[in-house]
Amino acid sequence: IRVEFFSAACLFWDESAQIWSSQGCHVGANTDAEDVECLCNHLTAFGGNFNVAPNSINFATVFAKFGQLDENPVVFSFVISTLVAYFALLVWAKRKDKKDTKNWTVSPVGGNRPGDTCGYLVNITTGQRLGAGTRSNVGIIIYGTDGDTGARRLRDPDKKVFSRGHINSFLLTTPQPLGSLTHLHIWHDNSGKGSSAGWFLDNVVVKDLQGNKMFYFQCNQWLAVDQDDGRVSRVLPVDGWEQITDFKNLFSKSAVRQLFDGHLWFSVAWRPNRSNFSRVQRLSCCLTLLFCTMVTNAMFYRTDTSVKDPGR
Repeated sequence: IRVEFFSAACLFWDESAQIWSSQGCHVGANTDAEDVECLCNHLTAFGGNFNVAPNSINFATVFAKFGQLDENPVVFSFVISTLVAYFALLVWAKRKDKKDTKNWTVSPVGGNRPGDTCGYLVNITTGQRLGAGTRSNVGIIIYGTDGDTGARRLRDPDKKVFSRGHINSFLLTTPQPLGSLTHLHIWHDNSGKGSSAGWFLDNVVVKDLQGNKMFYFQCNQWLAVDQDDGRVSRVLPVDGWEQITDFKNLFSKSAVRQLFDGHLWFSVAWRPNRSNFSRVQRLSCCLTLLFCTMVTNAMFYRTDTSVKDPGR
């Protein structure tokens, strides 16, 4: 199968404007890659113009030219270096994907009892800011119209939690339902070392597993002694519809999501841990895009100039 692309135009020389114009002329149905049929409603000096497709690449014979690599050492060296870097990064990306998959799991909260009948799924999102993650001990109390959970520590000895840009899920159970949630109190003890002491909390989403209801708590603040107001605890009221649909809130979250999840190159390193588009897949797409760009550049390098512009 052979596919050719070209565009053709019928032009006449406009003496007043001193340009080639297509006004009053159009290409006829008998136009092909070699001949142009011009249909004009006036008589003047006219000609045809072809935008010829770029150099074709015959993939059937391209691998047979590996014996001529000494003629293009720079290109060959770049391709080999890129492949070596790709496979090295592939190992790193695979390991990160395994860690992300592990972080998808739900961690039980300390204080849960076997006889508890009510469950709450707590999803905590750490921000994407530099140094947003924490290694301090985090605690939470969830309040409802019919009671509260009491102080609970959020931790998992088998994995790192509250890393930058990550979403961590915890299962919290209570003996009695809390009713409609009103607010929550969240804090940490500032026990992390150095930059890992503070924490930038983006939001908390609590799902009532019995009533199948979602409750949103926006924070978007630092819990750090050296940031903002220096507080390491926050009381977050449940968000209403106005807060959830606030333009500023939606715009900032969309911008962050597009940069760290939607941007193909950045997301290789900074993608959210909860994403079905793995780092390995993103990295492979980057390699494919790079090589396709190189092939495209080769097609336009020193294109055939045998077809002249009618103005010349």
